[in-house]
Amino acid sequence: MGEPLVQQLPWLTLAVGVLCDHLARGPRASEAELSELTSLVRSVRLHRYRSWDIALDGRPVTLPGRLGGVLPLPDPKHPLVLAPTGEPGWHETTRIVMAVAELLGRREFGDRLRLAAHQLVSRHADLRDPGQEELADALEVTVHQVQETSRRIDGAIGVVLERCRPFLVHLLGTEAANSLFLPPPGDTREFQTHLEEYAAELPLPVSEFIARPARPAVRTNCGATWALDSPS
Repeated sequence: MGEPLVQQLPWLTLAVGVLCDHLARGPRASEAELSELTSLVRSVRLHRYRSWDIALDGRPVTLPGRLGGVLPLPDPKHPLVLAPTGEPGWHETTRIVMAVAELLGRREFGDRLRLAAHQLVSRHADLRDPGQEELADALEVTVHQVQETSRRIDGAIGVVLERCRPFLVHLLGTEAANSLFLPPPGDTREFQTHLEEYAAELPLPVSEFIARPARPAVRTNCGATWALDSPS
């Protein structure tokens, strides 16, 4: 259902990554943790509806008005945000980011993301591309920290594996490729060590084969029943 939320809010993945990388309590997130969290953000889909009826044990349920019709539906494989039909805007985004925090299981991120959205509104930022300086100010971090997190996300092992996989399946076959991904390597160094075994079958030296996908790329149940009247 719906479309990937990051198509509407491309900066959201980086914003969540910055919160996890620099502002979360406890030790700094590992590369694997950061990759897992940002991959989950990318998996969230946005579905718009004209009307809905919600029932719990056969009785109608009324949602709190503060949600403004936005509701997160957690699912291990297909996390979903429901939102009323309408034009995307910053006002709606302040509610959507709260829903995303719920889907991520990081409720503490919700208020920070909502305040960041309000700050971006006050700066008349572009909804799709607020820019690193505006995003840094809104999240109360430095531009350097935003850039650092961006590099960690783009170079994280999860991203490298995702980008390398189709090429390795083509070059080595499915069985050999799967042996490199299962169990998942802990970092790019471990992945490179395993890949050296197939160096002769690659069109590039192993280090370069891994380095290319690692470079930053331009990224143009609770017994309830649901009845959605979809606009599509």
